[in-house]
Amino acid sequence: MKYFTCNRLSRYLSLVLIVLSTCSIVYPQDQKNSVVSYPLFEILRNHAAPLLLIDPETGAILDVNASAVKLYGYQYTVLKKMNVNMINILRDEEIKAEMQRASAEQRNYFIFPHRFADGSVHIMEVYSSPIKNPQGKVFLLSFVREKSQSALTDDEFNRYAERITEELADRIKLYNALQTRHLIIAVVLILCLALFIVASINYMRYKNLAGKFARKEQIYKNLMMGMQEGYAYHEMIFNQDGKPVDYIFLEVNNAFEKITGLKSSQIKGKKVTDFFPNLDYSWIEKYGHVAKTGEPIVFEQYEPILNNWYRVSAYSPEPGKFATIFLNISESKALIQKLNETLVEKDMLYHELLHRIKNTFVTITSLISLQTASSKVPEACKLIINHIHNQVRAY
Repeated sequence: MKYFTCNRLSRYLSLVLIVLSTCSIVYPQDQKNSVVSYPLFEILRNHAAPLLLIDPETGAILDVNASAVKLYGYQYTVLKKMNVNMINILRDEEIKAEMQRASAEQRNYFIFPHRFADGSVHIMEVYSSPIKNPQGKVFLLSFVREKSQSALTDDEFNRYAERITEELADRIKLYNALQTRHLIIAVVLILCLALFIVASINYMRYKNLAGKFARKEQIYKNLMMGMQEGYAYHEMIFNQDGKPVDYIFLEVNNAFEKITGLKSSQIKGKKVTDFFPNLDYSWIEKYGHVAKTGEPIVFEQYEPILNNWYRVSAYSPEPGKFATIFLNISESKALIQKLNETLVEKDMLYHELLHRIKNTFVTITSLISLQTASSKVPEACKLIINHIHNQVRAY
């Protein structure tokens, strides 16, 4: 029965080949525009047997009929773009070897496990015959049908069962790999989301803190710039021995300009010796100590260049730099000096007045003594005169 079926199929395919050869069956219609179509394949388009037109060199599926589309479950446009190794689960090398053998007419059928569109694997009988177009191009015309398990020999069944098992194992590995990949992607996405949330929270905190810091900085700056005391920020210049030799103006407020007469636009970034080349070194020495050690100082000093007295408070906000807050106390110093001079004059007047009072009292005491010595004075009066005399002497 099996021999009869195969013989009948062989005769059927031979008849088809004769018809195709007579009609010059397979060739592209438009080779110039590379639009590949096989119009004479329309003869077999609606044939009940599933047929595929295959390129034996590449394994590309060139055309299929409606029965093949229905059998495999793929859309026609999809199936035409596929390769036989996409539906045959055998290895590429074996598929190509089988095609080459069919092309050389060693045998005209194969038994291959094919994968359908739904993922299921079926054992298929594939009858392939080589055909040529007028240009001599060789194609494979393949007729396929599903082979029943009862028609398989034990060796064939075991071999394809082993192949299907290998395919299943490969699919399981692929599935596990995809699951692992999806898990890794999910973990990475979760981590990225967590990092994004943390970064967003930190950014909002930073933005909030930066806003608060900017507001506080503006408040302090407004305070420094608007206060009545002069404010200046400097950078100290040291020589190779670490000795302070000069300093640079970095920032000053409006009061500094009023007190010193120097404009911010003129002195910013300039050295103090550029404006006061004969500046008393004690200023640089004191400020250098503050910038180097960070110890704040408060002192009063006269500056002969500006002819003013200054009360200065200096501190170092960072190494090598220092800030000063100062007042012009020349008027206070002048008032104190005038007050001291007034006190001296008062002391002199007081001592002069006291001296004159004492002289007067001495005269009075002398007169009282003379009066007491007189015998004409009653005893009662003598007691009173002696008391007054003692009081004057005590003074």
